Amino acid sequence: MLVRVAIIFMILLASTVQASQNDERLALLFKELQAAPSAGEAKVIEIQIRSIWMESEQEEINILMQKGSLALAMQEFPVAIQIFDLIVQKKPDFAEAWNKRAITHYLMENYDESAKDIQKVIVLEPRHFNAMSGLGFIHTKLGRYDEALKVFQKISEIYPKFEGLEMYLSCLKKAVEATRI
Repeated sequence: MLVRVAIIFMILLASTVQASQNDERLALLFKELQAAPSAGEAKVIEIQIRSIWMESEQEEINILMQKGSLALAMQEFPVAIQIFDLIVQKKPDFAEAWNKRAITHYLMENYDESAKDIQKVIVLEPRHFNAMSGLGFIHTKLGRYDEALKVFQKISEIYPKFEGLEMYLSCLKKAVEATRI
């Protein structure tokens, strides 16, 4: 298993194909993700997918993504928003920039803005389980349990071993039932 991860990592580094959501490696990785026999193996595949999503064929965009991600991690939200705004202006088809901006808006409790960005991510990359989970959390926070449940059910089709998925589905089913009473 460790050898397989090392080989895949080397292939990822050596590959010259365009990265991001259009990368040809993603089709195989998503098949493996769906069929992963354990959460641990699924997590390794998830990391590979997320790594590809973060890459752009443009070095300037990669540098901006690193800066924006660092600002986000440091909770410098206005700085992060400025950087992700610049990226989506320069490269509007780069799903991960929209996703990072959505995360930043979510953490700033700008749920409408976050949801708009997530919708753009999903148009660009319909399998983006991280963006979908963000949308599910927004629906949950706003009491839209039916909508949140649909989102997490969609995630279960793409990534059955998504961390916390069973708990989210169980809690949301209970919340939906409670609202029907």
